[in-house]
Order: sequence, then structure tokens, then C-alpha cells
Amino acid sequence: MGNFKEKYKNIIFKNKKYCIIADNFGFKNDDEFLNNIADFLSKNKCIISFVKNGITDKKYIDLSRKIKILCNEFNSIFMVNSRADIAFITESSGIILNKNDISVNDAAEILGENSFIGIITDKLTCDDIADENIDFILCENVDENQILNTGKPVFIKTKHDVYNSGNFKTFMIKS
Repeated sequence: MGNFKEKYKNIIFKNKKYCIIADNFGFKNDDEFLNNIADFLSKNKCIISFVKNGITDKKYIDLSRKIKILCNEFNSIFMVNSRADIAFITESSGIILNKNDISVNDAAEILGENSFIGIITDKLTCDDIADENIDFILCENVDENQILNTGKPVFIKTKHDVYNSGNFKTFMIKS
């Protein structure tokens, strides 16, 4: 059958207008956090990446599994931010890595060939574009002319987060 991810990547990323980096900081409780995610997903097909912020690994896994269920219900993609072990345990669709996280190659080895790997960067480089293990890129501060012809989905940080409740960092697709 070949590599599933490569075969269907364009279809999977199609119509995913936003990539949201979410953490549960600032919410009264888990229900409020999950309700806000469900509300956002009911209006937008997107990628949701969950960041661990001040909670135990056990709670992070529990919330990740619940967010994954919500993403499945709303035809969105669930990913874990920075933690390949949690991405593997929760069977997420992949991981989004920051510059100080494990390497892209290590993440690919842990998660397998059919998991998506994205990176967050403030400077888009030729190495990022050329790296075959990087499936999509989130750019914090970049000239939009830099993202042309990358051959990968590139999301740009929006000036204003689309969701004001809690801590949801928003990126919008540009290529």
C-alpha cells in the first residue's frame, strides 16, 4: 500500500484553516476547557495541538484522549505539542515540535512513518523546507513571501487569536 501519510497528506490537510496550540491554563476546570475546544471545533475544521502546562502527565494523557475524541467527532486533527511519548501513548495524529524539543528524526522514529510532524519556528529556513520528515510548518514571525513554493502546508501566527477564552495560540494556513 505504500506510505499512507504521503499518499493522503494533501487530502488530510485540506480545509484545515487553523492550527490551534491550546493549553488548559486559565480555565476554571477541565469541563470548561473541553467545552471551549468543542465549541471551536464545531465551527472550524482544524489542527488542535495540546500543550502540557502545569498538570501531571497522567492528567495530560487523560485530557489528550478526550481532545482526540472531540477532534474525531468534528473532522479535525489532534496532535500533541513537544512530547513524543504522550503522542505515542494517546495515538495522536502526530506532534508539533519547538526548537528545543527532541529532533524531528527522533520524533519520526518514535511515532512511526504515518504520524505527522510539524515544527514551530520564527525563521523559516531551507533546511526546514527540505527536511522530508517535516510535514507542515507553523511560523511565528515570517515574511509571507518566504513561504511561497515550500511544498508543505505553512501556517502563519495570526495577529489576534480567534478564540479569546483561555490560552489558544492561533495560526492560519497560508500555503
